[in-house]
Amino acid sequence: LEQDKTFVKDAKDFSTLLNACGRHERGDIGLKVAMGDRDIYYGMAAALLQQHRRMLRDGIEYAKQHGVVDVGHCYLLDGGTAIKDTLIGVIAGMLYGAQVIGQDKPILAFSIDEESNCKFSARATWPLVRKGVHLGEAMKKAASAAGGEGGGHNIAAGATVPVARKDDFVRAFDAEVASQLSASSSPGS
Repeated sequence: LEQDKTFVKDAKDFSTLLNACGRHERGDIGLKVAMGDRDIYYGMAAALLQQHRRMLRDGIEYAKQHGVVDVGHCYLLDGGTAIKDTLIGVIAGMLYGAQVIGQDKPILAFSIDEESNCKFSARATWPLVRKGVHLGEAMKKAASAAGGEGGGHNIAAGATVPVARKDDFVRAFDAEVASQLSASSSPGS
């Protein structure tokens, strides 16, 4: 039986704790906690969760301070090296709820990973998906056009492209989103 007011009492809190361990490349700590360690490893996991939450808050603040650019058919957040590549997608999705961006366009966000690649993440809203947006397809096509790889789901997707091709990718992604929206609004669609 788990103690009250711990991150392992509730399944949602427990999954958030394990997610934080994984996103900070310490899945080994999450595994120890999942196997029942409630001493040293639980304390380490709880500290990672607090760090994770702080980094998410900092990412939202970064977006507010540095701005999100309206590219045309999507918003763009350049996280550079200030936002960890394993967190850029989570932060991108949170920008809707934080009211940093409107819900009228997908958000495309990127950061630079340890191999100096651009790690892109895109998020949309369900109304955008119903209008024809499929981010996985857009990421796949844009990444292919920019010498990278990408894909995912209709509402959330990712891609990795060489830094030198970042602008090519952004243009291709924006054009693909425009194409998806115009195809769904065409007569007979």
